Amino acid sequence: MLKRGQHVMISSAAHGAAEAEVLHTEEPATLPSISGAPDVDLVRAIMAERNITEVTLFGHLHSGKQVSFIGTRNSAGEWTDLQHQPLTVRETEQPRAAARTRKAKP
Repeated sequence: MLKRGQHVMISSAAHGAAEAEVLHTEEPATLPSISGAPDVDLVRAIMAERNITEVTLFGHLHSGKQVSFIGTRNSAGEWTDLQHQPLTVRETEQPRAAARTRKAKP
């Protein structure tokens, strides 16, 4: 399971690739009930049908603005967005921008 603060590279055929940070991750069983949202038990049942094991909120810069989106991972380790489009999520050590500005140790 990904952890908050982790950096990843996400790519999809529809949207290309982007560096992102994990803002929050949750297992379906621990999703909270939210007033005004669909019934959490129904949401969990739908996720169980799709074998979803992880729901993750990612944040990244898009055209200079901070945006976020949700990805889900199934029991086979495959990621999709909420429109069921396949995603590739690869963990990275740090954002490339930070790597470019990091000073070398003497």
